[in-house]
Amino acid sequence: MHSRIQRLRLVTSLTVGLLAGDLLLTGLATAAQPRAEQPVVLATIPVELNPRGVAFTPDGHSAYVANAGSNTVSVIDVPRRVVTATIPVGQFPYGVAFGRDGSFVYVANRDSSTVSVIDPATLQVVKTIPVGLNPRWVAIVPDGRFAYVSSTGANTVTVISTATHSVTGSIPVGLAPRGIAFAPDGRLAYVANSNSDTRRSRRSGCVARHRRPGRYPGQSSPSE
Repeated sequence: MHSRIQRLRLVTSLTVGLLAGDLLLTGLATAAQPRAEQPVVLATIPVELNPRGVAFTPDGHSAYVANAGSNTVSVIDVPRRVVTATIPVGQFPYGVAFGRDGSFVYVANRDSSTVSVIDPATLQVVKTIPVGLNPRWVAIVPDGRFAYVSSTGANTVTVISTATHSVTGSIPVGLAPRGIAFAPDGRLAYVANSNSDTRRSRRSGCVARHRRPGRYPGQSSPSE
């Protein structure tokens, strides 16, 4: 049974890698020499099948893990390193992000083309928001007012108001957009388009395209 479970490795540098459904917490062990720090596994936390995205509450007390193979989100007590709740969401949950004040969690469900909004106080889904086809990642604007969701199957980014949990816009971008990151001042959002070798930045209602030379040798499919 354990062989069916996948592992998620989380290191203190915030690097996340998908391995075979446990959450592996690692830290830094300091050897005799000052600069000889090496990551070591501190704990292995069983979660459900095929974990993908992970996000921490703003206070760092809990971690939420999207389990794509189980259509659930596992809630982990970080100090105790145990799962304290499992929340059903949409089909194939992928990216996870917290609102700035931690009042809500946003989970992109790839195969149901929705975003589940979770209330951490009740551990319940309080709203399901339809978005573009095959959403992957969620990023919150630094001021907390909007959530941006990349949809690889629609080649768009959906903008959601965190005040009303409603869609306020849809932005055409490149092919199969995935990762999204905001500049610290929140004036630009960068979107990685996995099948068109570009990134797009959103500013004041305009979309600027920045093409880098060359081609990515293996283009990925929206089903990945």
